[in-house]
Amino acid sequence: MLTDALPADTSSAAQAVVLERLKSMTMSERANAAQELNDMCTTLSIAGIRAQHGEVTGDDLRWHLAFRRYGRSLADEVYGTR
Repeated sequence: MLTDALPADTSSAAQAVVLERLKSMTMSERANAAQELNDMCTTLSIAGIRAQHGEVTGDDLRWHLAFRRYGRSLADEVYGTR
């Protein structure tokens, strides 16, 4: 249910506004919102990788991103062992 995804510290009034907005969105708008959230998560992950490992680029960056998302085994299989 939609209310299960909302934080417990959100007021009832704020929850109602969010739920009404979600209900009013088209499927395309929801898909775009989900893609934007995914893009933001990727951006934050890359920032975290660079904070931890310096200015990695190319396959090294892609390996670290795959490692965070899918684990070492798949990252190694796709980008080579690190």
